[in-house]
Amino acid sequence: MSKITRYWDCKLANLPFCIIPLGYAVLRSLIRKVVSRINLLRIGSHGQHCHIGLKVTLFYPGSITLGHHVSIGDFVRITGENGLKLFIDDNTWINQKVQLDGTGGIEIGKNCTISESVIIQTHSHGLDPRSQPQGMPLIIEDNVWLGMHCIVLPQVSRIGKNAIVGAGAIVTRDVPPNTVVAGNPAKIIRNIKS
Repeated sequence: MSKITRYWDCKLANLPFCIIPLGYAVLRSLIRKVVSRINLLRIGSHGQHCHIGLKVTLFYPGSITLGHHVSIGDFVRITGENGLKLFIDDNTWINQKVQLDGTGGIEIGKNCTISESVIIQTHSHGLDPRSQPQGMPLIIEDNVWLGMHCIVLPQVSRIGKNAIVGAGAIVTRDVPPNTVVAGNPAKIIRNIKS
């Protein structure tokens, strides 16, 4: 038996072990594309090259507007009480397990990164959990980075351009442009030169 025959016999014997993972990867990619397309058809409007991940919860999907090249990761919850207003501009990435409450309205600028497990709230019930929600709009300007597990509370109305919110920070007031904030409650720890 020649070396070539032995080589090919060995490769063909292992072929099923190569095809199964490859087939699984192709099937998973196809499922992701189909689910993303279905979710994009549900929302109000979107630009080119947008992606919505698996197991995304969308309340009031007709009130969601996406720009171009927007990506929403897996397990994201976009909710709202008594309606929802959400606009996400071009080239923005929303990572997995993010919770966006759009009751008061959220406007997210261009080139923003919202890291994993961030929570953004835009409504409050005051001291009575059964009272009507009071929405408070939030504007997140361009080039903002919200670190992993940070929380943005309803009294925040603006996060300035080029701001960075540290991982685990709890934002209780507006964040000025070109600053880094961190801690609980979040405080300015550094200015960024523009």
